[in-house]
Amino acid sequence: MIGLILFTVEPNVAYLREGERLAVTQGHRGMEALLGPDRDWVGKWFDGRTTQSVEFVVSLSPRIMAKWAGFSARREGRDAGEVWSEVSSLAEHPTFVIGLAAYPRMRTFDLFEQIPPDPEPIEDFTVVLVRTTGEEKLQVQSLANIRGRTRRDTDGFDWWSAVRYGLPPQRIGYFGDFHRAYYFASGSDPVEPGEQYELHIYSDRRTRVARFTAPSE
Repeated sequence: MIGLILFTVEPNVAYLREGERLAVTQGHRGMEALLGPDRDWVGKWFDGRTTQSVEFVVSLSPRIMAKWAGFSARREGRDAGEVWSEVSSLAEHPTFVIGLAAYPRMRTFDLFEQIPPDPEPIEDFTVVLVRTTGEEKLQVQSLANIRGRTRRDTDGFDWWSAVRYGLPPQRIGYFGDFHRAYYFASGSDPVEPGEQYELHIYSDRRTRVARFTAPSE
């Protein structure tokens, strides 16, 4: 697991059970089934016909980590408490997964006319946790850098396993104008139950803002 100290905490049993239930009823969706209010979209892309949400931040809150433990335990045939003990440290600090994208600009209804993207905004940036009590610059680690000739080539990265098992950064693909990057960001001061907070991603050309409310229990 990515460099955090392990703490002994008790999960919310209701969230554990929800994760187990989702593994049965929506297991085909994978981790998408768990995200809910713990994901916020921070960037869109126009594909020539429609605008799509493509950049996101996931807050690894106690809620989603308990769901994760229940979900993974059911799919792996293990005890949920055992899985929780492996991943609970991620819920003790403000921790996030960030997915950024740099895709070609498309002309309306002309998918063959593309303006190549500038990948710098997804490679050079600063992440700051903004709370009513102050701001904290977060540590950021790369999970993966992906490049392809279509958006589909850059989708589907298993960031869940990369975080869970502390896998080294991956580079996938070397050609094409579609760029996607995944990062793990972590802070030090715990988020309080029910607290509202924001994650700001600053680059030279834009600021992305994700907004969250911590679970009350």
